[in-house]
Parts: sequence; C-alpha cells; structure tokens
Amino acid sequence: MSAVYDRYAQAVLTAKIECESYHPTQNCNHGPKNIRLRVDGADWQIAEIGTALHRLTALPKDTKDGSGEKKVPLTWAVVTQLSRLMQDHNYGWRPSPPLNEWMRQEVLRRYDETGHLHGGLKFDLSKLGWTPMPHQVAGMYVGALNKRFFFCDDMRTGKTRTALLTLAELEARGENPFPVLVVAPASVIGSWREELEKAFPDWPVAEYMGGKRKNLSSRYKVYLTSWPTFTRDMKHEEHQLPPLLKFFPGYAPKTVIYDEAHALCNTSTRQSIAAKQLARVTEFAFPMSGTPITRDVGGFWTAMNVLDIRSFPDPDRYKDMYTDRYHTEYKDEIDGLRPETREEFYTVLQGSMRRISKRDVNKDLPPVAYSTRVVQIPAAYRAAYDEMEQDMIAHIPDTSEPLEVMTTLAQLTRLTQLASSACDVSVEMVLEERENHPMYGEEVPRYHVTMREPSWKIDELMAIMDENRDTGNPLLTFSPHTQLVKLAGARAEKEGYRVGYFTGEQSRKQKDKYRIMYQNGELDLLCLNLTAGGVGLTLNKGDTVVMLERSFAYWQNHQGESRADDIMNAKQVYVIDIVAANTVESRVRQVIKDKARQLSELVRDPRIVEEILGGQPIHIR
Repeated sequence: MSAVYDRYAQAVLTAKIECESYHPTQNCNHGPKNIRLRVDGADWQIAEIGTALHRLTALPKDTKDGSGEKKVPLTWAVVTQLSRLMQDHNYGWRPSPPLNEWMRQEVLRRYDETGHLHGGLKFDLSKLGWTPMPHQVAGMYVGALNKRFFFCDDMRTGKTRTALLTLAELEARGENPFPVLVVAPASVIGSWREELEKAFPDWPVAEYMGGKRKNLSSRYKVYLTSWPTFTRDMKHEEHQLPPLLKFFPGYAPKTVIYDEAHALCNTSTRQSIAAKQLARVTEFAFPMSGTPITRDVGGFWTAMNVLDIRSFPDPDRYKDMYTDRYHTEYKDEIDGLRPETREEFYTVLQGSMRRISKRDVNKDLPPVAYSTRVVQIPAAYRAAYDEMEQDMIAHIPDTSEPLEVMTTLAQLTRLTQLASSACDVSVEMVLEERENHPMYGEEVPRYHVTMREPSWKIDELMAIMDENRDTGNPLLTFSPHTQLVKLAGARAEKEGYRVGYFTGEQSRKQKDKYRIMYQNGELDLLCLNLTAGGVGLTLNKGDTVVMLERSFAYWQNHQGESRADDIMNAKQVYVIDIVAANTVESRVRQVIKDKARQLSELVRDPRIVEEILGGQPIHIR
C-alpha cells in the first residue's frame, strides 16, 4: 500500500481466493477458503471501506502478516454482500480471475433449477415403485445439487418424499449421504417410518429412541429420532463428545434432516443450539417446514446458520443486515425484512431454499372455505371477562378466589380462557425463587386456572356436530388449550359421539391408534391440542376443521388447518372459527395476520397473507 493515490479518485476493493491453511502456491482443492481483501485508495477511503466491511454478517479478520489486509469467508452470501456494499459506496470491486470463475460457477449452480446446466438427474426414477410428482423431482435435483437446502414447501405437498428422493439422488451422484439422522416431532416418527417403507423399502431404518437406543446397530441407513431425544443426547460436558455423536461411526451422521424446522426459531433454546452444533459436522443438511418462522424473520437466523455457518455466525449481525429492527421500551421488535437489503436477502437464499404452495402442486385445488360462528359470553361470565380486561383481576362466578395476573402475557392467556368457558381458580402460596424478581425471597400467590363447563364455545361445536351427523365426515377440532379440547371431547362422548384425542398426554401407540381410527372413519370427532396434534399428521378423512380457539402463532394455526388437506384429489376443505364477540380473540386474529405477512415476505408468496382467514373479518363484535 505504498503507492500514492489521488485523494478523490475512486477507491477499489481487490479480492482474491486464499486457502485457510498456508500453501506456497495456494492451488489446493480442499476447503475452507477465504477471500483476501485489499483496498487500493487513499487513507480516508481505506478507513471508510473498512467501516463498511464491518457491516458484513461475517466479521472481517486481520491477515496477521502486517499487510493491513483483511480476510472473509469465501461464500455466496459474503460475495453478494461485498458486491452490494461497494456499489452503495460508489467504490470499485475487483475480484481476481479465479474468484470471478468461482462466482460464475456459483451462479450457474444456484440458478439451475431444471438440470439443464449440470446434466440432470443421476438417479433412475424407473427403479421406484411409485411416481413422484414433478415438484418432488425438481426438489430432489436442487437439494442434491446444493447439498444444504431448506424445503419450505407448503403442508401436505410431500416434503418427506422430496427429502428421501434427495438422498437417493446424492447416492446416485456418488456422494454417499448415509447414515442419515431424521429429527422430527415424536408424533410423526411413525409417519416417517411408513413413508420410508413405502418409498424406499430396501433402506434399513431404525428408531433412535427409548432406553436402549445407544445399543442400536450401526448398520442402518436411516435413523429416526424425536426432538426431545435429539436435544438430550446432544448435551455434553466440556471437552467431551455428545452421546449422539459417539453413536455414529466417524462421530457424526453424514446427513441431518430437521423436520418441522420452525422448532429452531427460538435461537436460545437447547434444541436450536444442538441443531447448530450437529449441522457443523454433517456434510449435508436439509431443514424442512411449511412455516419456517414462528414469530418474525429474525427467528430465521438459526436456519441460516445451519445452511451456512461461515456466513451467519452471529444472530445480531444477521438481524442488523436483513431485518427491519426497531427498539421499544422493553425489547427489540422486528417488522419484516429491511427494504434496503430485501432483494439481496433473496439473492443470498437462491439455491438454499424454495417454496412450493398447495396451489402450485394442483391448480384445481379450491381455496379453503372459511366461516366464523360468533358466540356471546353469558352475562354472568362477561362481567368477569371485562373485569380482567380492565383491571387484571376477575371475580369469577361460582368461585371463591379472585383471579389476579401480574403481566400482560398472563392477562392475554387468562382472557382467552375466560372467552371460551367458565373457570375454576385455586391459589397456592409459594416462595419466589427468581433472583431478578421484585418479590424474591417472599411468598407469592400462584394461581391455578381450570377451564370447566359451561362452555359456550362447546355449545356451538355440538351444534356443528349435529349439523354434520349424517354426512359421514368426521370433524377435527383444535385449541391451544388442552383443557378446552378435553372438555369438548367429554361433552361429545356424553352425547354419544365417538371421540379421539391428541393432547400431548397420549403414548405414541395411542396416537397411532387414534390416527388410524380417524382415517378409517371410526371416529366422529378428533380433539387436538394445536401444539401436540397440529404438525406432520395426515388426517384427511373428513373435510371440516373447527377452531375452538386460535393461537397467537400463525404457524400453529396454519399447520392445524392443513391436516385435512387432500391436495391431489382437490378436496374442498372447510375451516370454521368459533369466536367470542368483543374479546381478545379479535386481537389474536390481527396478530396472526401480521405474522402471516412476515412469512409471506420471507418466502415471497403473497398468497399467504392474501388468503389469511379467507377474508373473514378480523374484528368480531
């Protein structure tokens, strides 16, 4: 940097590929590799570009050779960010010829969605005993070509088989993907096994679950495990390998598939941390979810880290670069993607994620038919609801204890309960042990709320059941509150209906039994908690879903509604919302719409927000 530059000439950022390890020629074929950066310009321009480089999602590091130059990871995301940053600052960007060739190859690979540029499929589809759908064939191609890929295809579009086909394509390319670890909700492990046995019956499969799981043979190609088991077996002491990694030859599976990967959106949970740790040591990684975010686009950072840890090592740098983040009195909020970098974000994700909607799979699929049944809270219980809404305390009829809450979140939870049924309240005095709590060390009341009859919402559900009695179609009914769906089931049983349950309290054997009974037409009503029964299950014997309540989480509601879909047969699905007038449920519906907007923006599918609640009113009065 000893040359003298015109202080007002355009500065240029030159870049070349450099191996992470030292080689005299730098002509090596192994990774990882970096980009070595040098600024040709005046001192003030060097300083300005240095400041700009600190906005990258991967923090630049010194080369430590006294040159003052920097190095950053050689990744598609970093190259995309560098190009845009130099353009924004009106500086030159001069990649070396090898780096230009690397970028050209990346563009060809990431934008090749049909196989025309890379020789097409290697796997012989005629070997299958079934015919995959066109979007599944396209998915197996892009998944195998890019090696780490997020399948955001909509619910009920066959993501499981798309992922399995991707493994077959990798094997056909000579890139052995086995052993494979599939991490999924416990409720769908049986469904995964069934799909494997139907699609690829020659692949040995085992369930890595239960007390004897660590004694399993290593001969299997595919291992199925639940999120809780996975999280537990990735826990380890410092300087020791997790038990899960010790189980596999080579101390890691070759491939990990994260089913219902929206479970990773809370970046600080143990399962998110475990997912990131495992993805670092696997060659192939395939997250899957039709609803990849649960709250806002900030939660997508874990998925970005799983797909490309070198580009996205830090959640705050990701959020600063790509999310529209603002500060409130208590915490940061995110209102979608940053308008200034939205298109760059989509470019970064090219070749790493795709979205296929139900309507893309079958153009003849009719839109979901939504309707709203409005119920009124009886006068005696309405007074308790209004008191809670205004004063965060409620005197509930037929109970001796008043119900108090201390936080807005607790108030919202209690309001949704009081909008649905009568409640019993009991109080227990407990010692407050949270050191950051203002009542630390003192006895505080803990309120236990039990929903009970009468329930005006269950009254309406029984009216729907009566209307549906002679159709031969069983109903699904959902609520985020287990107590409410159990009350609904008890009432239905009392009235002579055949009832099953998915509340999180059933064993896997019981869940499988209820699922099969429902699909065989042996149940009239299946009562499901949105968390326990809303994901991954095929429950399309009937055509009607009744939402006793909706969750604040858009993804839970959408997952629940989709259980009844039969996309290939273009079945009409009906969703009935039972909503209490003039209650917090209108606020819930508004929050759902706001979260749907962020998902719509992330996956570039405006239909998501356009079709929310089928155009039914948000505010129910």
